[in-house]
Amino acid sequence: MKPTFELVSKYEADIWAEAVGIDKYRILFVSGNFRLSRPIRRDEYVRYRNTFYLSPSRANNELLDKLSFVGTPFCRKDFNFVDLIELSPEAEKEMMTFIETLDQI
Repeated sequence: MKPTFELVSKYEADIWAEAVGIDKYRILFVSGNFRLSRPIRRDEYVRYRNTFYLSPSRANNELLDKLSFVGTPFCRKDFNFVDLIELSPEAEKEMMTFIETLDQI
């Protein structure tokens, strides 16, 4: 499967949001030996998850915007994610229908 997004940076890095307990969520950023972590609220996690299905780069860039790079050799502008494909309007509509089912019990 081809990647749908990529990081544009001179550094290798990864970022994601994850559940770390019952109603506990965090952002985790890793680049080389540097790890940044920041707690986030459930609504921020759900926004990331939902946005990721439609535009992974936008979701990851929004997480980067929430981090402080103070004390690291990096700054926010060192990292930018870009989408490699764009969803068709029909695919986006179907994905939105799917996203609406994620929190239903």
